[in-house]
Amino acid sequence: MKAIRRLLVILVTLNLFDASNATARTFTSSDGRTLEAEIATVQGDDVVLKVGIKAYTVPISRLSEADQKFIQEWKKERKKNLIPDLEVEISSGSNKSSDRKGDFDDREGSFDFT
Repeated sequence: MKAIRRLLVILVTLNLFDASNATARTFTSSDGRTLEAEIATVQGDDVVLKVGIKAYTVPISRLSEADQKFIQEWKKERKKNLIPDLEVEISSGSNKSSDRKGDFDDREGSFDFT
């Protein structure tokens, strides 16, 4: 239970850190219209742009070539930041307090994130 709690704290911290680094950018559509927004997420061929508390889903292909490149770099950076380098060591053993062998109750295990 402690490990799950620790993992949740780490994930929440990463999300807060990521959200605090969000910066607004001027996005330009292929027809020249502009929008000052932050990228909320990318869903397939669409980008969700956040303006204040509103979010707009825009096809990536409707944005300028520079914005399309920026979105691709943003996706790479976000993916790199969201997948932490973790090693998990798992050890298992049996609980000697049980007389029955092979019972699920006599197994114990632990793991640590390193």
